[in-house]
Parts: sequence; structure tokens; C-alpha cells
Amino acid sequence: MKQEQIESRPVEGRWFSAQWAIAAADLQPAQAKTILYNAWKRFGGDIQQEDRALLALSLLERGGNADVDFVRTWVYREAQQTRTYPAAHDQLFSLLKGGTGKNVQDLTALLIADSRLNTLNFGSLKGLVELVNTWLPEPLVTWQEIHAVHRKPEEAQEMARWRSKLRASVSQWNKN
Repeated sequence: MKQEQIESRPVEGRWFSAQWAIAAADLQPAQAKTILYNAWKRFGGDIQQEDRALLALSLLERGGNADVDFVRTWVYREAQQTRTYPAAHDQLFSLLKGGTGKNVQDLTALLIADSRLNTLNFGSLKGLVELVNTWLPEPLVTWQEIHAVHRKPEEAQEMARWRSKLRASVSQWNKN
């Protein structure tokens, strides 16, 4: 935690990272949740979305139902930004790929069941589809299908179809 404080001093061109808080949580498991939630408050800025994705993953790895719900709420409250590089949701879904833990699948099922699924932008929905694809023998939506419609007139219609496929798939991969 001292290293995070050192790095957080204003020095042009330097960034500080939530990785120090995550490392502190690893070293102090009894205090892990307190450390991570306190770090969440420190990493609330516009340019700290990646840090929040890393903290969300760390909370999922250690947490219970309340932490899963916290991350679900964050996914739908965090501003979705279209960027040339992955935004927070995209990064979180990428970090979760291949995960089979109870919290990862519980979070994914909750995200899909949530009525706000319809509010996810292309990048976030793509990330969610790609995550679910890792748990299925055949992809719900192929890489080629995803990229064929991006920024095309049929994109919204295809995204609605993906949402339906996601909702229908939960029983195939959610074993919890």
C-alpha cells in the first residue's frame, strides 16, 4: 500500500495502479475485502476504468453473493465508452474468459437476466458473448458474425438476436 502512495504522487507521465491494493489483499486475506473496497473508492476516475475491472475481478475471486451483485451493479452503472482500445467492461469480460468459478458464472447469469442487458453497447455485449462462447462447445455467435455487423445498419438487429441467444444459453453453461 505504501508503494501505491508513492506512485500516486503527482508526477507527469506516471500512473499508479490498483495492482498494489490487489497484492496487499493477496498478502492479507483476512483484510482483503476491506482493502479492495477501499481501493475501489480511490480508483473512481475516468481514466481508471482498467483498475476498476482488475478490482472487480479480484472481488469476484474472493467474494460471495454480495460481491457478485456489487460487480453486476457496477457493470450497468459504469459509463460505456466507445474507444479504440477496450473499455472497462470489455476488459472485465476478457479477464473472465475461460473462468469457470461459481462467482464468474453467477455474475454472467445475473448480467444476462438483468433487464439492463438491452443497454449494453456493442463492445460490452461482444465481450459478454465471447465470454459465454468459452463455456460452450459451439459459439453462440462466431467471431466472423460479430465483426461482419460492427458499425453496419444491421448491428442493432443482430445485437437483439445475440441477447436472445445469451438468455437461452444460460442453462447450457450455468451449473451453479
